[in-house]
Amino acid sequence: MNNLNGEIKSKKILLVNMGGIGDIIMMTPALRAIRQKYSNAEISFLGISRTIETAQNLRGIDKFYAFPITWRLPKIKDIFLIVSLVKELRCQRFDYSINFRIISTLGGNIKIWALNKIINAKYPIGRAFFNYGKFYKKVIKEVLVTDKNETELAIELLEPLGICSSDRRIDYPVKNEDVFFIERELRNLKLENNILIGFNPGAFRPFMRWPSDKWIALAKLILKKYKNVKIIINCSTSELKLAKQIKFSENVIIADSKYNIGQIAALLQKLDVLITNNTGPMHLAAAVGTKIVGIFRGSDLCRFTPSVPEKQFSIVNNDSDSLDSISVEAVMSKFEEMIPSN
Repeated sequence: MNNLNGEIKSKKILLVNMGGIGDIIMMTPALRAIRQKYSNAEISFLGISRTIETAQNLRGIDKFYAFPITWRLPKIKDIFLIVSLVKELRCQRFDYSINFRIISTLGGNIKIWALNKIINAKYPIGRAFFNYGKFYKKVIKEVLVTDKNETELAIELLEPLGICSSDRRIDYPVKNEDVFFIERELRNLKLENNILIGFNPGAFRPFMRWPSDKWIALAKLILKKYKNVKIIINCSTSELKLAKQIKFSENVIIADSKYNIGQIAALLQKLDVLITNNTGPMHLAAAVGTKIVGIFRGSDLCRFTPSVPEKQFSIVNNDSDSLDSISVEAVMSKFEEMIPSN
C-alpha cells in the first residue's frame, strides 16, 4: 500500500458506476474525498447512458464515458459504439479503476472481469458478494444485509489510495439556470405561495413501489388537513400512467416528466417535504437539502438510508420485504413529524 500513496497526484483514476441516479449520488462522498486529497489527479467516470447526465453535473470529474445501453444488454446497433468506447478506455492507461457497484452474480462477475481485462488499469479496486471479484487487486467482500450505509462502503474502497474519511454527507450541485427555470414553472402554475409536498411513487424496480391506492389515500389525508398544500408528483415518462392514477384532484399536479436531471434537482429543492419510495430521486432530494419521508423495505434500511443529518429525514419501514403492509397512517405520522400543522 505504501507504493500507492503519495504519487497519485499525477495519476489517472477511473470511477466506474453502472448504477442508477441514487447509486451515483451515494458515490459523492467518495468522489469528494478523492478530489480533496488528490487535487491534481485526472478523474474519469464510466457509467451507462441512462444516468450519465447525473454524473456530468458533479464537481470534480474531468472526463465522462457512457455505455450506450439502458439496462443490462446492449442493442446490436450499439456493439460498434461499445467496441470503440472500450478501445478508448484502454488507451487512457488508467492507474486506478474503482468500481462502486457490487458484483452479485456469475454473469456480472464475467462482465466486469472482461471490462477490467480490456481497460487494463494498473490497480483495479471493487466490491463483491461471495467469491466474486478475484481479478481485482483489492476487493471488498460484502454481505447481503449490512448495518453499514452505502456511502460508508464506497469510502472503504479508497483505502488503497490512502484515504480514510468520516464525511459521508451526500451532495449535489444545483445550477442557477435550473433554479430560475423551476421558479418560472412554479409561477406559471401559480404555486409559488403554496406549501409544496412532493410524491415520488415510482421506482425502477416494481417491488420497490408502495401501492398506488395508498398514495391516493395519503394525498387525501394531507389535503384535508393542510389547506395551503399542493402535491407535486415527480415521475419519469415511463411512470406517467402511475402518476395519472394518483392525480384525483386539481390540488395534485404532475411535474413534467421530460425535465432533465438538473431541473428535477431544482424542483426537488423547492419542495417542503418529499414522500418517496427508496429510489434515486430520494437520494437526489436529500442531497439538495429537502426533507424526506422514505418508504423502505426492511432489508434495505441501513444500506440505503439517505446519508444526511437525521433531522432531514424520517423512514417508514417494516420487517418484511413487502411494502404492501406499510399503512397510510404510518406514512402520514412520519410526514407530520417533518412538517408543522397549520
